[in-house]
Amino acid sequence: MLKAIAAMNIGQRTEQQDCILVDARVSQSSDMLQPIEIPVSAPMPIIAVCDGVGGGPSGGEASRTACETLAGLANQLGPNRSDLLWLIERLQSRMESLCMGGSGTTIAGVAVDGHRVRVFHAGDSRVYKIGKNGGRLMTRDHVGPSLSLGETSSGMSSKALNFGLGPVFRQAWRTGRLQADCIEDTFEVGDAYLLCTDGLNETTGIGTLLTMAGIPNEERLGEIMKRAEQTAHDNIAVCVVSFATAD
Repeated sequence: MLKAIAAMNIGQRTEQQDCILVDARVSQSSDMLQPIEIPVSAPMPIIAVCDGVGGGPSGGEASRTACETLAGLANQLGPNRSDLLWLIERLQSRMESLCMGGSGTTIAGVAVDGHRVRVFHAGDSRVYKIGKNGGRLMTRDHVGPSLSLGETSSGMSSKALNFGLGPVFRQAWRTGRLQADCIEDTFEVGDAYLLCTDGLNETTGIGTLLTMAGIPNEERLGEIMKRAEQTAHDNIAVCVVSFATAD
């Protein structure tokens, strides 16, 4: 049985550019400090967080479009790792036609199929696995001096930019220089996956979550969100997916 709890906060930004997808539900709230449980009912659900490119045009629209489009494509997902990578490539293609030319978003998520979990991401939004012995990072941040705004289709030149989805990353996708990551994993009863945008990565909240015994519940996640609100400059989106009982 899957359980998902999610929370969001706008931080010190003027717009919420993060977005959360749980099954078919898309959430993009400026004030969701108190975590809520979101039902998961699909036989092969996809749960993801997206972070619109900060300072870019329509970052919030890009992250929401990614979640909504992925929800619409989810029923085409096959059982293999290659099927998920194909689905993400289709998502990128759709976003190139649906979003403004300079917009983009990161993405991090899990696709669950029985006891199999496929962890996927593009950018610096992260997925952690939390078990009885603490937590560990399962993704690697896609960022570095080799991927600058000047190398994207936007024509802008600036500091290093995270890889992700959307028109701003069109050239990187078409040349094959960068691709989304996908890791296959299995879970045991009592495991959880924590998905978060870099707004939480930059606070002390993530470290506290990982050192807590057991799966973060609504109360614990709420405490972390309140603490992060005091220090976070960026938007925050976090979702904890847990496996409460055996199938």
